[in-house]
Amino acid sequence: MARAEKAPGSHISLFNLALVLALTLGSITYGYTFSIVSTTLGQPGWYTYFDLASDETSPNYAYTKRIEGAMNGLFCAGGFFGCVFIGWSSNAMGRRKSLFVALPVAIIGGALQAGAAHIAMFLVGRFIGGIAVGILVTLVPLFQSEIAPPAVRGFLVSQHGVMMVLGYSLAAWTGFACYFSTNSEFQWRYPLAEQVLFPLALLGLTPWIPESPRWLIMKDRFDEAWVVLAKLHGIAGHEQDSREATFAREEFYQMRQQVAADKRLAAIEGASIATLFKKPSYRKRMFCAFMTMFGAESTAILVVYNYSVLLYQGLGFSNMISLMLAAFLAVEVALDALYTGVTENRNEAGLRAGVFFLFLYITCYGCCIDANTFVYCSEIFPSHFRSYGTAWSLSILFLSAMIYLEAAPTALATIGWRYFLIFIGLTFINIIIIWKTFPETKGLSLEEIGEVFGDEVAVHLTHLTAEEREALDRSIDAEKAGGQVQHLDVPAPDTECA
Repeated sequence: MARAEKAPGSHISLFNLALVLALTLGSITYGYTFSIVSTTLGQPGWYTYFDLASDETSPNYAYTKRIEGAMNGLFCAGGFFGCVFIGWSSNAMGRRKSLFVALPVAIIGGALQAGAAHIAMFLVGRFIGGIAVGILVTLVPLFQSEIAPPAVRGFLVSQHGVMMVLGYSLAAWTGFACYFSTNSEFQWRYPLAEQVLFPLALLGLTPWIPESPRWLIMKDRFDEAWVVLAKLHGIAGHEQDSREATFAREEFYQMRQQVAADKRLAAIEGASIATLFKKPSYRKRMFCAFMTMFGAESTAILVVYNYSVLLYQGLGFSNMISLMLAAFLAVEVALDALYTGVTENRNEAGLRAGVFFLFLYITCYGCCIDANTFVYCSEIFPSHFRSYGTAWSLSILFLSAMIYLEAAPTALATIGWRYFLIFIGLTFINIIIIWKTFPETKGLSLEEIGEVFGDEVAVHLTHLTAEEREALDRSIDAEKAGGQVQHLDVPAPDTECA
C-alpha cells in the first residue's frame, strides 16, 4: 500500500522546532513568575521577615490580606502595561528586538523580589516582573504563530501553553522543596531568585533567533524574509523543485500578496487601533479575543494557582485545594462548602475527593484550555494588526486576573467557597457564547483566516486542488520572470538568517 503523503505545510524542520521550543523559555518565565507567589504565601519565613500575619488571630491580619492582594494586583497591572508596550514595539521594532527589551526587565524584576529588603521593594519587583511577562506572554505565541507551518501551527503554538503549565509546576515543586530548609530566608528568597534563570537562558539564545518573516515582509525586506522562511522550512541544499521548496515559495508568495492587499486596504480604511473597533470583521476578532481570555480567566484558574496554599489550608490541608472548571468547579464548591474548616469528625473521603478533582481540573485546563487560548488569539488577526490584536487579548487576561486576584484574599477570608459560585456561572455563560459565535481556524494559513471573519484573501494556499496549485505555481513563476521578486532560489546550506 502506498504511503499517504503529508498535507502541504505539515513538515516541521528541526530548526523550526528548535526555534519554537527556545521561545517557550519565555512561556516558562510567565508561568513560573506568575505562580511562584503561591508558594511564597506558604513560607513562614516570608511572613516573619516582613512582619506579616500568617493566621487570622493576629492584629495585622487585615493588613496582610491587603498585601497579598497587592502583590498580585500590581503584578497584573504591570502585565497590562507590558501588553500595551508590546503592541507597539513588536510592530515598530520587530519581534526579535522586543525580546531584547523584555528579558532584562524580567531579570531585574526577579532580582528585586528575591533580594527585597522591605515589602515596598518586593512589591516594586512584582510590578516590574509583571511588565516583563506581559510582554513575553503576548510576544511568544505571536512569534510562534508567524513561523509555524499552517498545518501544524496549532501543535507548535500550543507549546506556549504547555510550557506555561510547566512553569507553574516548577514553581510549586521549588517552593515545596525549599519549605524544608532550616534557613527561613532561603525558604522564600531562592524560589523567587530561580525565576531569573529562564529569561537569562532565552537572552543568551536571542542573538541566534531570526526575525519573523512576516514582519520583514511588512517592512519590504523581502530578501531577508525569504532566507528566514527557507531555513524555517529546512530546504537549504534541497532541489529547486522539491516538494518543500515549492511550498516555501508558495507560502512566501501568499505572504507578500496578502501584505500588499492589507496595505492597500489600510490606506483606504486607516491602520490605527481605532480601526480594530470600527470595521465589522476586525470588531468580531476583538470580541472573540476578549471572550477567549475573559472566559479562560473566569474559570478561576489564576485564583487557584496564586492562592493555592490558602485554599488547601481552608480544607484543613497544609497546602492548596482548587476549584473545578464548569461542572468540575461545581463539584469542588460543594466539597469545599461541606468540608472547609471542619476539624471534628472530618470526612476524609470527602477531602480526598477534593484533591482528586483538583488534579482533574488542572489536567483538563492545562491540556484543553491553556494551550488553545494563545493559539486562537495569536492567529485570528491580520499581519499588520496581529501585534495590536494579540496585545489586546492578553491585556484582557491581566485586567480580568487583576480583578479576581485582588479580591480573592478578602473574599476567601470572608465568604469562603461562595466566591467560586461567580466562576461557575460565568463559565457556563462563556461556553455558550464561544460555542455559538467563534469561527473555526484549523488548517488555514494565517493569511487565509481572514476569510472566516468576512475579509478577502489575496491568495489561497491550503486545501487547493491539483489544478489550483498548478495555477498558483504559474503565477509565482511569472512574477519571478517579470523581475518583481528576486532570490527565490533554494539557499545554500550555510546561509545565515539571524
